[in-house]
Amino acid sequence: MRRLSISLLLVMALLASVWAKEYRMKTSSDLVPSAAGKVELDKDRNGNRVAKVRVYHLPDPEKLNPARNAYAVWIQAKGKDPENVGILKVNGDLEGQMEATTPYNKFEVFITAEDNPKPERPSGPEILRAEVD
Repeated sequence: MRRLSISLLLVMALLASVWAKEYRMKTSSDLVPSAAGKVELDKDRNGNRVAKVRVYHLPDPEKLNPARNAYAVWIQAKGKDPENVGILKVNGDLEGQMEATTPYNKFEVFITAEDNPKPERPSGPEILRAEVD
């Protein structure tokens, strides 16, 4: 019975990874031209979209010129204002990740370098962007 349960969990995990879509983020600025990222999209059990944002080659925002306090992640559906879904932290390997849930089916995900660690709207330079459908 236990072996069957483990097997079912493995099959479900494999199917979930097959169903997930992946979108490449494009560099939006010369501020960090080596930055790269992707958005992996899945659905939760309530039908919401779960966006897993992963970035690479992104330095600490304090090392930018001019220095910034944080990287903010935004989701914006067509015709709607951008929504701040969190602050992206990067590690010593210049990588970072975060997860956000949204009810929108089509939207854009973008990352900005911000002076304010809790911005209400994007004001800093945009670093990366992806269109999700």
